[in-house]
Amino acid sequence: MDGVNKELCEERHRNVSNILGNLGGRITEHGKQIDELTNVKMTEYEKVATKQASITDQILLQLTDQEKRIRELEQKPQKRLDYIINVLIQCIMAVVIGVLAAKTGLV
Repeated sequence: MDGVNKELCEERHRNVSNILGNLGGRITEHGKQIDELTNVKMTEYEKVATKQASITDQILLQLTDQEKRIRELEQKPQKRLDYIINVLIQCIMAVVIGVLAAKTGLV
């Protein structure tokens, strides 16, 4: 009976070793597949991140340009008002000088 049990144990041991060997190979293969997928995803992520950075840069340039144009538009009414005030002051000064000239008899 010892021989049968020993042979049976050895057979089972071989079967278990074969199964473990096969599982080890599968684990290694799956590990390689996971690494490949991770590398592909990282490459895709890098492409997306680069594209997103480019889009963000373009948006910032457009925003800067729009802010500049808005500031210029906001300053136009102020420039017009300054011009109108200057013309009014010149007219008033001309009237005052004319009145003074008339009173002093220069005209």
